[in-house]
Amino acid sequence: MLVHAKACLPNEACGYLVGSETGRIQRFVPITSAAGSPTRFVFEPHEQLAAEQAIDAAGEQVIGIAHSHPNGEPLPSAVDTADAGRFDPLGILLRVVIAPTTGEIRSHRIINGEVAAM
Repeated sequence: MLVHAKACLPNEACGYLVGSETGRIQRFVPITSAAGSPTRFVFEPHEQLAAEQAIDAAGEQVIGIAHSHPNGEPLPSAVDTADAGRFDPLGILLRVVIAPTTGEIRSHRIINGEVAAM
């Protein structure tokens, strides 16, 4: 994840955290950010679909979403929190934020607008 985040600088990087039905993360699947922005990520739709199909075919599950904050702390932003509420209102997905300049990585769950460190 960190290598991918550094390679995407100065823009945000993103991808899926993939694992088994037990919830254990086994790998990171990088996905291009269509936003091309240092303050926002948007999964490139074709890559997202291809990744999801490959994950399903392998009998795996998306456990979480990872993205970077090139110029900030590895904490969910207001946009991250709002997006989580729209796309994952039950807080099922783990949210991982990477700070590529410091190498710090933190994980969170976001439920009903509340951020909880994991």
